[in-house]
Amino acid sequence: MTVIPYPPSSPDVALCHFFLFQKLKMGLKGAKFNDDDDDMIQAESQDGLGQISSSTLHRILQAVV
Repeated sequence: MTVIPYPPSSPDVALCHFFLFQKLKMGLKGAKFNDDDDDMIQAESQDGLGQISSSTLHRILQAVV
């Protein structure tokens, strides 16, 4: 097996992981879901995204580009 070094600034690690998903997780903190609650998880996630202001989303997406 050949080991390939992982670059410190990899395109595989998107900035959304650090900014957008962190804000989304904060909005879902404390929520409890069952394994079969896919619709509930999707609805809560969409609500969480809706609570992030458009200016914050704009800043996050500008940082990604």
